[in-house]
Order: sequence, then C-alpha cells, then structure tokens
Amino acid sequence: MSDLRPIEVTTLPGLEELVEDIRAEATPRILRRKGEDLAIIVPLTGDRVSRARRPRTETDYLLFLSSAGSWRDIVDADRFREENDASRRRSSRPPVEL
Repeated sequence: MSDLRPIEVTTLPGLEELVEDIRAEATPRILRRKGEDLAIIVPLTGDRVSRARRPRTETDYLLFLSSAGSWRDIVDADRFREENDASRRRSSRPPVEL
C-alpha cells in the first residue's frame, strides 16, 4: 500500500466530516455517483494507524519474562509438534478433476 497518495482532509471541510463519521463508526463506506460505485473509504484501525507508543519500562520487561513457561503444564509440546506435523501432511483440499 506504499503507492497510495495521501489527501489532506483538513482543507476539505465536507470530506473531513465524512471521514470522522467513518472513523467513529469503524465501518467502510462506498462512494457512489448516480448509481455507480466510485471508491471505498476504509477506516484504519489497529497496527495500521501510526500512534506514539509509550516507552517500555522495567515492569514491562519483568511481566514479559514472568510469562515464560506459563503453558508448561497445560500443553504437551512434543504431542503438539507431532499433531502439527501430521496435520500439515494431510491435504484438506479436494482432488483436482481435469
């Protein structure tokens, strides 16, 4: 998506209001003229929106490290690997008929 050209919406008051509505509702909209679909406006969410992140603290690192091994008694790693390998060998696609 790096080839997308940005449009500054603050210079277009009507468009800025529309974009804020779409962002607030978090649902895409189709732009239409006389019954013809012209474009889609999609609100950006999650990782796609650039936002300043707070710096990580010592507590963050300690919490991360404390989670290591937390699944030890819940998941059998060897059995998980075996089942994972077996599922990769099984084909879930239907046979191709020519």
